Amino acid sequence: MREKLVCRACDAITQPPARTRGARDAGPRLLAHVLLAKYGLHLPLHRQGEVYQRDGIDLDVSTLQIGWEAPPKPDAAG
Repeated sequence: MREKLVCRACDAITQPPARTRGARDAGPRLLAHVLLAKYGLHLPLHRQGEVYQRDGIDLDVSTLQIGWEAPPKPDAAG
């Protein structure tokens, strides 16, 4: 919820712009959704970015890739 400000001189009501959310604001639900789509549904990150764009969420592929590493490959000798 954002606060509304009233000018005492002219009684105009203003509201500051909404805070933009960044990758650091991602919660556990978004993380779980990205993980499920990437590893469970085999949906590449660039396609996930397109889905988020259609839903009005501005998440770039580079944002989704931050901190991601490929899972370790099983040892062929073992």
